[in-house]
Amino acid sequence: MNVSKRFVKQTFRNIKVFFATIIFLTVLPWILILFLPIYTWRYILGKLNSTFHPKEGNILSTKSAVFAADDMYCKPKCPLLVLFLIEGKMSLSKLREKVQEDMINKRKVSGDFTYPELQQCISKWMGFYFWRWDKQFEIKNHVKNYEGSLRNQVCEEDSLPILVNDLTNQPFKKGHSPWEIVLLSNVNIKPTREFYFVEGPEENKPRNQSVIIFRLHHSLADGISIQHLLMDVAGYAQPDKRVTGNRNRNISLINALTFPFRAPFETIGALLDCNDVNQWHLPESKLTGEFRSAASVPVSVDFIKEIKNSQDGVTFAGVVLAAVAGGIRNFMIERGIKIPTMIHCLTPLPMPGHSDKLRNHLTAAAIGLPLGEPTATNRLKAVSKHLKKLKVSAVPQMNYLFYPIVGGLFPFMAKHLFKHTFTTALLSSFEGPRESMQFLDYVVDDIIFAGGLLMGNIGMGMTLLSYNGSFRIVFGVDSAILPKNEDAQEIVKLIYEELFILRNLNNV
Repeated sequence: MNVSKRFVKQTFRNIKVFFATIIFLTVLPWILILFLPIYTWRYILGKLNSTFHPKEGNILSTKSAVFAADDMYCKPKCPLLVLFLIEGKMSLSKLREKVQEDMINKRKVSGDFTYPELQQCISKWMGFYFWRWDKQFEIKNHVKNYEGSLRNQVCEEDSLPILVNDLTNQPFKKGHSPWEIVLLSNVNIKPTREFYFVEGPEENKPRNQSVIIFRLHHSLADGISIQHLLMDVAGYAQPDKRVTGNRNRNISLINALTFPFRAPFETIGALLDCNDVNQWHLPESKLTGEFRSAASVPVSVDFIKEIKNSQDGVTFAGVVLAAVAGGIRNFMIERGIKIPTMIHCLTPLPMPGHSDKLRNHLTAAAIGLPLGEPTATNRLKAVSKHLKKLKVSAVPQMNYLFYPIVGGLFPFMAKHLFKHTFTTALLSSFEGPRESMQFLDYVVDDIIFAGGLLMGNIGMGMTLLSYNGSFRIVFGVDSAILPKNEDAQEIVKLIYEELFILRNLNNV
């Protein structure tokens, strides 16, 4: 009976998606024709800018323009943060000197600046955003001491979420490039190598550490660009992470031929499926923009691989996502919250051909967390099935094509069209350096990644960045959803415990 019901439900869903796709393909050409004067005007402005302002910066790419529509000078929703925990006390003067030398003044063989946008601000001209040189650029405007709530106390393990919260909602300064590096010197946090899953000596003595926080707005660059910039400054040789497609040529040919219809069909179906309705998916007007955050202790990459290798057809990402689903489900059970069958996470994905420049060259897709599955085994299987489906899906490519359509419009139009209103959560993950490294001549003990929740009504986010054989799960949630920091800490604890449950599956 259940199989019959699922078949009827799936058939009805596919019929709705089919007719919606027909309507979309009929209306889309007329929409593009309607917007054609705006796209043409933008193209003309780009050419005029090169003629009348040859020494100034270029027009923002369409992918960067969608993020620039954010209210970055008042209450930004698209900041990105990378925290370096380093051994030693770095002085502000030395930090400024190193950043000026290794980032700002870095040049190509041609003599041009490698990262000119670091000295350029975003300015509107004739209705669109352009890069313009900051005539009063000074390194002191961008590299500074931390002045938040922790400035007069020692920053320890449980202070990391406070540090992230302090910096996430801070507005960027108009007339300056949207980035800054913040230094906090009074730090005492156990390095990743000293945690349970990571081999190394146990030490309980006070540590001589600093935290360097690189904070920027998403309009400047995406996560891959930031990673390249910081690893370039550190002199770290990165592995080739270009995205590859299906290597079966026959399948690729079929996908290419069917793409014009298959892509909108799958994308409309995905939008229908990920339109979350649950107690944690609130209207934007009810969100406060204030976050309750927590960070896990470092988890060993080898520990996750051990779980992955013990199960057939399971990926690294599948293990982590199954643990996240289990942790959130268990928290809801504890608090008497109605458990939805599924909640979805909007997940940024890299695209092939990413430039070494500071750019946004990404797409996104929704990943489901099967909270309705009652056992860890079922959740792991459901997540793995979803990830396999996503691997051959046309949705990421379709979403990639959506960026120029929206980003080529006037900013006030892009701001409304780019709002994310379907998924409950945002999930960003990156593979970082696989071994220990130095940054600005200091040994790095840990690297942590965090960020805002983008424009729209996403009220919950998770970030992961691996470093030196381990990673932390950073969890943040709007205070309208969970009012206490202890709530976020409890979810992280339950996710962590779920990893042990997954490890023990093969031992049962």
